[in-house]
Amino acid sequence: MTKQKRSDTVKTNEHEEEDENEFCLYYSPNQQHRGEGSDGSADKLERETSGLAGHTNDVERVGEEVDTTEFSQEECPGEDDEGELIQIEDSLGMEYCEEERFEVESTAENKHYGTSEVSTDQHLQQEVLNKKINLFHRLHLKGRHHNKLTAADVLQLAHSLQSHEYCAEKELIQTFIQKLLMMNYRARYLKTKENNEEVHNDQASYDSFKQGADSDDFFFNLGSVSNEETGPSEKIHPMDVQMAVFHCADGFLKQLMVTKLSQCQYALPLLVPDPFTQQIEFPLWTFRQINKSWKMRNTNNEAISQTEPIYKAETPMVCFFRFGSVSSSKSQLMNSLINEKHNTYFHRNCPGSSRTRVLMDGVVEITWFCPSGSYDDKFTECVAFCNLHGDAGDHEKQLQILTEMSSVNVVLLPQLQKNDRSMTKLEELYKGSKPLICLFTEDKSAVTLLKKKYKIGLKDRNQSEVSGELRRAIKDCLSESSSTFRLKDVSKHSDIRVDEEDDDDCKRGREAAQQMMSLLEKKDLREIKESFLPHQGKLWHQWSQTNKELHRPKGDEIEMDISRKQKEMKNIREMQHKTDISEFIKFFIKEITSDTGHTMFFIKWLGILLDEYTSADLFVLHHKYYETWSTVLKLKEKHEPEELTVKQSELERISEDLQAAALGLEHIMREIGQIYESCSSVNENKKDLQIHFSSLPSLAAEMMGRDELAGRSTRHHDNELATFVVGLANLTLINIFGENQAEMQEILQIVVQAFMRMKKKSNKMNNDQHIHFKEAIYVEKREEYYSIFQKYCHGATSVAIFGEIICQKLKEPFEQSVYKKTARDLTDEMRTNCESLNGNRSNLEKHILKALAEEEDFDKYMNYIDNPRDHFKSFIRDEVSRYITDKFSVSFSVNVLPKMKENIKLLQQKIMKAAHESTEHVQVNRGDAGLWLKSFTQQLSDELIFSEKDLSGVKHDDVDDFNLLEDVLRNKLPAIISDISSRFNTETFPVKLDCKDRPDELLTDHFCQCCWVQCPFCGAICTNTIVNHDGDHSVPYHRSIGLNGIYTSNLSTHICTSAVASSNLYFYPNDPDDKVLWRDYRRAGGVYADWSITPDLSELPYWKWFVCRFQKDLEKYYKKFEGYVEIPDEWRKYSKQEAIESVNKYL
Repeated sequence: MTKQKRSDTVKTNEHEEEDENEFCLYYSPNQQHRGEGSDGSADKLERETSGLAGHTNDVERVGEEVDTTEFSQEECPGEDDEGELIQIEDSLGMEYCEEERFEVESTAENKHYGTSEVSTDQHLQQEVLNKKINLFHRLHLKGRHHNKLTAADVLQLAHSLQSHEYCAEKELIQTFIQKLLMMNYRARYLKTKENNEEVHNDQASYDSFKQGADSDDFFFNLGSVSNEETGPSEKIHPMDVQMAVFHCADGFLKQLMVTKLSQCQYALPLLVPDPFTQQIEFPLWTFRQINKSWKMRNTNNEAISQTEPIYKAETPMVCFFRFGSVSSSKSQLMNSLINEKHNTYFHRNCPGSSRTRVLMDGVVEITWFCPSGSYDDKFTECVAFCNLHGDAGDHEKQLQILTEMSSVNVVLLPQLQKNDRSMTKLEELYKGSKPLICLFTEDKSAVTLLKKKYKIGLKDRNQSEVSGELRRAIKDCLSESSSTFRLKDVSKHSDIRVDEEDDDDCKRGREAAQQMMSLLEKKDLREIKESFLPHQGKLWHQWSQTNKELHRPKGDEIEMDISRKQKEMKNIREMQHKTDISEFIKFFIKEITSDTGHTMFFIKWLGILLDEYTSADLFVLHHKYYETWSTVLKLKEKHEPEELTVKQSELERISEDLQAAALGLEHIMREIGQIYESCSSVNENKKDLQIHFSSLPSLAAEMMGRDELAGRSTRHHDNELATFVVGLANLTLINIFGENQAEMQEILQIVVQAFMRMKKKSNKMNNDQHIHFKEAIYVEKREEYYSIFQKYCHGATSVAIFGEIICQKLKEPFEQSVYKKTARDLTDEMRTNCESLNGNRSNLEKHILKALAEEEDFDKYMNYIDNPRDHFKSFIRDEVSRYITDKFSVSFSVNVLPKMKENIKLLQQKIMKAAHESTEHVQVNRGDAGLWLKSFTQQLSDELIFSEKDLSGVKHDDVDDFNLLEDVLRNKLPAIISDISSRFNTETFPVKLDCKDRPDELLTDHFCQCCWVQCPFCGAICTNTIVNHDGDHSVPYHRSIGLNGIYTSNLSTHICTSAVASSNLYFYPNDPDDKVLWRDYRRAGGVYADWSITPDLSELPYWKWFVCRFQKDLEKYYKKFEGYVEIPDEWRKYSKQEAIESVNKYL
């Protein structure tokens, strides 16, 4: 077994000593070191002043002989053999230097070590600090230790990253966060792309080694091809990734992380030393949202469920730690006790683990075993397990806290000497009253018990056997121990930082929440809602019942019945509006609208305190409900109807009590939703509402998405809250699940491409201009080619002639390309500035309907109803014409010309690039002018309508100097471009464009290449964006069927979506004898069978106004009616302005 001096493993050189002088972290003159046989009181490093304690395991054992084969890969980070130092002047290091000025000097007064030994120790500590700084650099977290990451930051990172098996080192943070947020239980299994390269590096090392290898090299020179010498830099440990994010996260992100870690069944950080100051933090805030559930069997052997917030659950706690360096993995052993199928604690054999880790020493992780109530549970009660990482001798404060609070202590030990520095603490534990279990990694013996102290050997023993012995020992200890652990009590210990006590906003948020909760003191929980949430009382239940009936119409209901119910609902809202707002809700609104900085902490704390307030009563009621339900099931089996009826009634009462006693943030939000709905219904603020009701939706939207609220509100089917949140009034949100599928598809299919539309009456004039223009081009081209012929006659080279011909051939496609691109750029401007053209077809239709209402022209209305596509085209032409008339001449010099020049410049660059690459292609492949021309035209095919055929009659056999050809193009193109630019103006722009490129045609294609099939009942247009699409036609809002000429004895006011819910309404698809129930409309076949009409109340008030406004015109237009239209009174109350507003709201 190879032994060596520990100090020999430290590599120092002159360069390192020079670098040391540049650090702004120094060693403390007060720092003391321990010697062998000391009592431990003087061995503690001054953590709070030096900030460098706990840097690595066994650092103080300078000069001591150590068995190098016993170092644990998981429990003990190895040293970096490269000894590389990082300049602290870097912004990350300087940040720490500015925050913490540590003055630490070597001193000759040290009792235990000489100057050289202290210097070595200092160097080791400095090296550990360097590794930490380097880690934050490699993870791209520079500056984030103080400028904290937020939940918004990581959510953006997580959504921007695609999931792959391997990631680059710079993507480790994003990959880990993405997996964690998705609750992927393999979130810690991180593989970097660099890892794959190690295989190649190892192969290269092996190849070089085998060239001169002999048997001695093979069997004895074991380090000759080590990774330390030939491999890449040490890969980052997955737990360093997790802890680096944790250190750089703000309070809300830490809480989100820990909640997700808990959901992934991972161990959670309980005590966390700061990586640079070593100040120990207890992150109590991060545990506040975690609840644990478990089942235990009572004395009657019945499984009893229990759910508690984990921070206040009282359970036994088993503490695991180690002294010295051990060969067994403590974390892996703990996993075998809790859940052998899942790595609750990350250990050295987990995928992605690496040889060293930087941020885990001194960290205490905790998890809970929660029994399921089954007979094969590993433990019969909920038990907390704590794991102190690193050598416990280096982390005395953590060890003190854990051993004071634990029920059982489990310690892993190597082979010990009597004068070992850890013996003092071990003797103290041995003499103490608490059970102690010692696991000896170098002992082969089975379990031994002496005075409640257990001794178990681990060496060469079966893992399953050891786990079984250890589990039995722990269970025996727990059965005799009465001590319990409560997580929040950790905060009572001195000299540690408690996160929520150290954050002023957190404290102020808690104080505000407590002040609000004080309003509920001494109130019966089942009566609170009636007095504190009055808008959810009887009126709301009446409104909900009417609303339910309205959306589930009976078979014989007609539009008159629907109108009556809508009026009832409006009356209820008016009565709701007169209800006073409780002081409880006023306080809440005041807090969420005040600019205090602690609003989100207030909301989080309020949720926590409400849970605490209701949990006891809810637990009793749930237990009573479970017992009564069990009784009901037994009575059903016994067939005892009388007693069964009594118990069922009792069960219903308990259920009502449960609903009454449930009080959370979601109920507060529902109350605000009801306040908003009542104000919105009458369009008037409440007298005691501190803000205008229209701002309530935006406040709700800011709070939704916060896991405390969103997680709860989604459990309730509340139409009003949904309406409130999706942003009626000033807020616009998209509720995808409520959208028509075709509408959503259309939104996704929008491409911002629309072109200017010229006036239709100008077409004839433009055609005349085209004729003259073509004649001018013919004359111009004739002159150009004559010029080329003259040059040929005067002895110009074939290459020059060929180049000039190419330039002339490029002129027209170049010009067309520039004109098209410029038209697109101008169109982008128009789509931005013209409201009717800056969206999809639904948006365009909204503007059409608004324009029709403003004009009140019945003939135009009927053109829209009977010939919608033609009406759309006409409207588009008018809109584009209006835009061009009003703004085109102004924007031409300001916007159009600069864009055109930019397009010309880009196109010229692409042409020259194509020429250069074609020249290189020909030279590499030893080709001729034909190959050059083929390459040149292919590269420009996406930009220009230009091909080899355009030069098919041009002789180029003797063209062989392609560099010269490139020069010709470079010299001749500017003149052609200048000529194109000089002719570009408002007159030539529309003329030069081909008909198919004209803005009116392209814009019409954009909006009108979709389905135009109309509902056979009301004439509404199918909203599908695909012509001849698969599946049924559909439309989100149908109209009154009378608009399409359907009648009975008079004009019908039925709306398709309500008519198909009727059980006694008929229509006649072909003749008076062909009678079909509305709800069976598909049986009529033909066009009727192709439509999907869902029974609901999704109609636009717009068309109700239209029927009332144009009643006489409709009767006259269809000329078929014997009587007058019977219109519900509610319809006549809509004004034109309300009709237009309904279009804005729903389309």
